[in-house]
Amino acid sequence: MSNGRVITVLEAPFMQMVLGAILGDLGFELVGKATNGTTGINLFEETSPDLVFMDLILPDMEAADAIHAITEKHPKAYIVVCTSLGKQKEILDSLKCGAKDFTLKPFTPQSIKEITSKALTSHR
Repeated sequence: MSNGRVITVLEAPFMQMVLGAILGDLGFELVGKATNGTTGINLFEETSPDLVFMDLILPDMEAADAIHAITEKHPKAYIVVCTSLGKQKEILDSLKCGAKDFTLKPFTPQSIKEITSKALTSHR
């Protein structure tokens, strides 16, 4: 049995692979991957995931715009913004648009476990 359904919206294939492996080890079902915001929004609509991990900066739009597009229709969507250091303003913008949390890259099993535990608790 899965802990939940997840999509990742990350530009870099390596980050997709690393995060997908961590999520799999934690018992989550990765139901889709996107490399840009437009595809991520469409993928959310198609899969109705429990959790979304999304790059703060995407090739076709800012994460805040993609988050707004998703949370406008699905206000309870649990979106986690992924970023490196030094992007505080963009993180705050994303949180204001409906992201529920953020995590720093590079991903670690412990940081992803903490995030997913919060997400599971909020959905119960």
